[in-house]
Amino acid sequence: MDPLIQAIMRNFDSEFDKQNSKQPNKIQEYFTKNGIPKFVKITMNDNSIVLGNKVKSQIEGPAVVKYQNGTYYVGNMVNGQRSGNGYRSYADPDVFYVGEYKNDKKNGKGKLWCVKKQKWVFEGLWANDMKNGYGVLTRDTGVYDGNWVNDKMEGKGKMLWSNGDGYDGNFKQDLRNGYGFMTYRNGDTYKGEFLNGQLHGKGVYVWKNGEKYDGNFKGGQMDGQGQIEYSKLNVVAQGLFQGGSDRNMSYGLSQISRA
Repeated sequence: MDPLIQAIMRNFDSEFDKQNSKQPNKIQEYFTKNGIPKFVKITMNDNSIVLGNKVKSQIEGPAVVKYQNGTYYVGNMVNGQRSGNGYRSYADPDVFYVGEYKNDKKNGKGKLWCVKKQKWVFEGLWANDMKNGYGVLTRDTGVYDGNWVNDKMEGKGKMLWSNGDGYDGNFKQDLRNGYGFMTYRNGDTYKGEFLNGQLHGKGVYVWKNGEKYDGNFKGGQMDGQGQIEYSKLNVVAQGLFQGGSDRNMSYGLSQISRA
């Protein structure tokens, strides 16, 4: 993160007030650095205030914008719109966007900077002001590496949680949906279908002791037709599971065929 830009973004209101009162400020430094020692101030129809180089009736090139809702922008403008590279604040003052714009919207490559953590928390592709395409998001709970659709984790992706659990598979609307492979920190694994973040459909669950369930799941539990292989006993239990329990199932035990 550019130290000059970060100083402006972190103390925007103060620097903006200094600029208005003609005191030394970081906004003036920004324009001077970009070869614009003199610039104008324009109040737009939406009451946003734009500082920059005026060409005919529009601001062109490096600009600083203070919006009515308290957010702000530092970056390039074309025909009075955000276009090219820029820095944009959110309602949450702890997060900044740094990246490409087109026609006033985030489009292209962009990152999110966390002021409190002093690090990048997202890096990837954007379209129409939202995460769209490949991107990597880092949170306290874990890291997601994969595809995005309109700000949601959707499509192929990988998730590594901070507790050691991992997932490689399909997502939809921020949740595991479709086919995927799950590894648990305790050594268990699951390969199969997911629905709304839960084991749901056909799948194979293997416990760390080698026992394996192959069958149907519902709402995160063994539910429906399936079988369990008890590796130490060398037997298979087959039957119908209900709500994760085999207490009421009817099944027979038989020797596992070993090739």
